[in-house]
Amino acid sequence: MRMAGKDQRIQALRGLAAMLVVILHAHTTLDSLKRPHFVTARLIPDNGFGAFGVDLFFIISGVVMGMVLERDESPRAFVRARFVRVVPMFWLAAIATIVLSLAVGRPLTIESLANSITILPFFDLGVINPPVPAVGWTLAFELYFYLIVALALGLPRRLRFEAVLAVLTLCAFIGELIQPVLVPILGITCNAMLLEFAVGLIALRVAQHRIVARYASLMIAAGIGALLYSAVIGVGISGAPQATVAGQTSAARLLVWGCPSALLIAGLIGRPDRMRSNSFLARLGDASYSIYLVHTSVMMAVSLAWPSMAPLGNDLLFVILIATSALAGLAAHRWVEKAMLARLREKKPPLRISAAKPAGEEAGEKASLAHAAAPASI
Repeated sequence: MRMAGKDQRIQALRGLAAMLVVILHAHTTLDSLKRPHFVTARLIPDNGFGAFGVDLFFIISGVVMGMVLERDESPRAFVRARFVRVVPMFWLAAIATIVLSLAVGRPLTIESLANSITILPFFDLGVINPPVPAVGWTLAFELYFYLIVALALGLPRRLRFEAVLAVLTLCAFIGELIQPVLVPILGITCNAMLLEFAVGLIALRVAQHRIVARYASLMIAAGIGALLYSAVIGVGISGAPQATVAGQTSAARLLVWGCPSALLIAGLIGRPDRMRSNSFLARLGDASYSIYLVHTSVMMAVSLAWPSMAPLGNDLLFVILIATSALAGLAAHRWVEKAMLARLREKKPPLRISAAKPAGEEAGEKASLAHAAAPASI
């Protein structure tokens, strides 16, 4: 790991995952405007391409939380750090999106507004009402996973990894037995999508094995090849949150998108990190959470001006949607997210470090902490 404490390959993958979701929603925005795009449709198929960015994020989260399980940290400190990292920025994005939606006359349901506060769909019945912004439905899975990790941190270190794997597997098994799940909160807590976090944990362990370096290139090629094949050819998997939370597509997503993502990540982190911290993809990775949260609002604002953009052509508008989303996310990260996190972390409680550790091991734990302070997922 670099002195900055972040594995730049994981940061780059975060940036890639965020941009995949942006591309997906740029497609759906043009579809909602009834503006067919011709050149980009040939280059980037409009069959749900980009939906696997969510699965890539979940695998990355499993990898990062695997690093957390290997160090000494109190459950309370972990929960506080995760809350500070995820929730305040989401609430800010929710306020901005709600204001914009009201300004343009877009209807909002009481259930969606409630989920924008709780994130977890406690009050939904029958079908999930995605929060505002709608991409927040994935954070419900993340927060539940963080809760499992927090409980595991109270166990001896040698038991944590297996305990988390066992809980995730049990929850996924129950979800498959009762699906389609008609109560959304059960659709979060009992869902095969949780196995993507488990696969991320396993990918970390695999990458730590010395033999992986020999086959890393093959693993990377296999992961990328499988993801591109599923994206270009199309595998008929719905990326809709309703289908995923109901458990109807979760197992398929795990096999088609989750496992190849794990191969890719294990191969990458099984090799030395030679990526520069100031590379474009690494910077996108630093801003990935902001990009993920603000891009739907940006596309909503841009689509309002689409009549005046008609002479530009649909393909150019597609590019504009993607570029403005990325730039807005980078700006939000630099001037809002970083400043807010610095302020909220001023009074963070100290880590509980076990006594009498070698200097090198303690330095490694500090580096791991700095890495985990980055957004574990979307």
